[in-house]
Amino acid sequence: MLVLLKVSLMAVVVFGRATNQSLHEQDDIWEQYEALLSVFENEEEYYNNQPIEGDESFPFPDCSKYDNVFEFTCDVRPSGIIPTSAHRVRPSDIVVIGAVGDSLTAANGAGACFVPSVLRQYRGVSWSIGGNDHYEKVLTLPNILKKFNPNLMGYSTGYGNVDSKGSRFNCAVPAARSEQVPEQTEKMIDRILNSDDVDVDKDWKLVTLFIGGNDLCQYCKDRERSKAVNYVARIQSSLDMMMEKLPRTIVNVVGIVRVPEIVSLVSLKCDILHSFLCPCAMDITPEEEFEFVELTNQYQELLEELVMSGRYDTRDDFTVVYQPFLTDTNLPKDEFGKPDKTYFAPDCFHFGIKAHAVAAKELWNNMLEPVGSKRRRWEFEEPLLCPTEFAQRDIFSSRFEIKVSSASQNEEGITGNDYVDSSVRLCWRRHAFCGFKGRFDQYLEFLEELASNYSSIINATRAIIGCREKYEHNIQFNCEKIPSTEAATSVHKLRPSDINVIAALGDSLTAAFGAESCSLASLANEFRGRSWSVGGDKTLAEIFTLPNILKYFNPNIKGFSVGLGDEHSEGANMNVAFVGARAEHMPSQAKQLLARMRADEDINVKDDWKLVTIFIGGNDLCLACRQVHKYSAEQYTYYLQETLDILHRDLPRCIVNVVAILQVAELEHFNDIICKSIHLFACPCIFTEENQVFTKELTRKYQDFTEALILSGRYDTRDDFTVVYQPFLVDSLIPRQQGGEVDKQYFAPDCFHLSSKGHSLGAKELWNNLMAPVGQKNRSWDPSGFVACPSEERPYIATNINSFPANPNNSMKLSSGIIALTSYLIALLV
Repeated sequence: MLVLLKVSLMAVVVFGRATNQSLHEQDDIWEQYEALLSVFENEEEYYNNQPIEGDESFPFPDCSKYDNVFEFTCDVRPSGIIPTSAHRVRPSDIVVIGAVGDSLTAANGAGACFVPSVLRQYRGVSWSIGGNDHYEKVLTLPNILKKFNPNLMGYSTGYGNVDSKGSRFNCAVPAARSEQVPEQTEKMIDRILNSDDVDVDKDWKLVTLFIGGNDLCQYCKDRERSKAVNYVARIQSSLDMMMEKLPRTIVNVVGIVRVPEIVSLVSLKCDILHSFLCPCAMDITPEEEFEFVELTNQYQELLEELVMSGRYDTRDDFTVVYQPFLTDTNLPKDEFGKPDKTYFAPDCFHFGIKAHAVAAKELWNNMLEPVGSKRRRWEFEEPLLCPTEFAQRDIFSSRFEIKVSSASQNEEGITGNDYVDSSVRLCWRRHAFCGFKGRFDQYLEFLEELASNYSSIINATRAIIGCREKYEHNIQFNCEKIPSTEAATSVHKLRPSDINVIAALGDSLTAAFGAESCSLASLANEFRGRSWSVGGDKTLAEIFTLPNILKYFNPNIKGFSVGLGDEHSEGANMNVAFVGARAEHMPSQAKQLLARMRADEDINVKDDWKLVTIFIGGNDLCLACRQVHKYSAEQYTYYLQETLDILHRDLPRCIVNVVAILQVAELEHFNDIICKSIHLFACPCIFTEENQVFTKELTRKYQDFTEALILSGRYDTRDDFTVVYQPFLVDSLIPRQQGGEVDKQYFAPDCFHLSSKGHSLGAKELWNNLMAPVGQKNRSWDPSGFVACPSEERPYIATNINSFPANPNNSMKLSSGIIALTSYLIALLV
């Protein structure tokens, strides 16, 4: 009890002293933290007998509580020739490694058993730059790279401060903020240039920059100093310096961690230390918490924009890559669902060795993942990825360039330009996602090769499928306009004419990939203006989409996408879907949507009624048989819930459609060789009878878990927001012709994506679901079915609440099975 009293009093004194100091004096925060930690000296009998800093003979205490469980199975064959381009660098080409940052890169407390030992900088086990021992014993990025190149230089060893002998090119300093990074960068560059072992012009270098936690934790003391634009300007200064002075260099810029997650570790000791280290996140009001989260989002978004601006892609021997694995990271949980403190140092703030190991693994995996498909949260159980000959031949590339065939005559007499104009780069943005994400860059290359080598099959497929003139819809829309008599104030009394803004999240089906394509080679387009849920090209009579229906009721609706282009094109508007997206990308898409709405002068976020459609999961299901845990129904619903929570928290006056995932196993009914070849590449989990059974069962779980989440009432707590499950794809089958054959007019030439006709059908069924009460919605699409209309009896868009007006206090009329599932899901996720 006396110890706790001593701790509390000391914390008050030291913390109070810190809060009254000038900004210059606050730069000595680490010395004040040391004074605070000294009151915990009774935790450690040998605290007064610690060796002097930098004494590398002192053994590391065995407090990691972690064994390296990630097996290393990669092929470590070296490169044949040293590359001259940063976009052709393999792991074995990296000769020098460096890092700048704060106490997380200095590895404060990583091996600490007791609170006072958090002051010790265990640089040898730092996730991004530590090189103690070897991979099997200590999982760090350098120890992974040493598997490929045992002669790697620059990593830190042992423990000590930035000037200790073992620090090498680890120039991180505890308590550093972004304004100290240029100084660290200059020190690191000076060490590299003056090292006798480094050939600056010849050796390939890898530098990791990770900073910002301390800026956020102190932002409330000086908001001007901590503005996101100032933070990013300091990072830019450091990157500019590296670009100027370090040839043959790749820089990892790691997205800032969500600090409030860490300070949610609760105990008396943790709270005391958090109050000192991160006062701006402790004991704050909901308004202050919102401000903190918003500032974190701005740090992440502006930092990513800087890296993706193309500023650092002007030379072939230098590039910067944004690694986002910490962007949406939540605290690891133990078996009881509580924060797992074994990942943290004794101060409940810094990483323990266990977290350093996971961070190293996730940084490495991010480095192998293509831009646009990098994981944005750490995965504790996912294996260590390996570079492969096809997918990752240029593993550190910041982007994947699609090589377009030139116009040459082939054996069928068809020129390459019949497939794709060789002058067209598949990039709609200067800093180039190059149109495709993840597997989609490989998918396009595969289709290109197919188009080049199998032209006779392509022509036959053209004849079978037809082209855009056959994709025209024949849907009759005969609804009467029933305008609102007064402005809507409740989401449960919302008419179609009340919708002011429309938006969508999703994957290539929402991006309308290939919707107007006439051949495989012309699939490299996203016809966003034709998208079923968010496209607004032309008029309803010409193109049947949900926005064009809503334009009939309200000609002033905003947000719909038009024309062609990726999610960053001018016409994308509030369509933030991108090809290759999976459920894990939905939270970041939600944040991107919020940012766009707030930046749009034509949208009043507070007062405009918004309709957002979410449709995701096909890509998850197509890969689930290979990574069962990653694409489980629990993980899928976890990401969906996080996405809906973001919208629920930050987007007033909004109704969200969550469209049920379709049965991707239905693709098995395409029998011709071209379709089978494409499906084998794009959706391997529908091949073999065993995988088909697995995928069908998992699809049903996705559907059931999603419906249970939405019907749980979690999103029916306010009168200006709700989420509605739209189930028209739950039992939908592939459209058939009269003779029973698959009707390919509903599909793009790859037999995987929807054609314009398929998008029209999807729009009609979504509209019908919108107007149908919960419990009475169609659960399969009907190509020949009617179009629903608002009526005097049911003029409102159907919600979980207004669907049961006779009993408004018990709107969820669910079967006993769904009720049980809802209870299970809530218990699982809360």
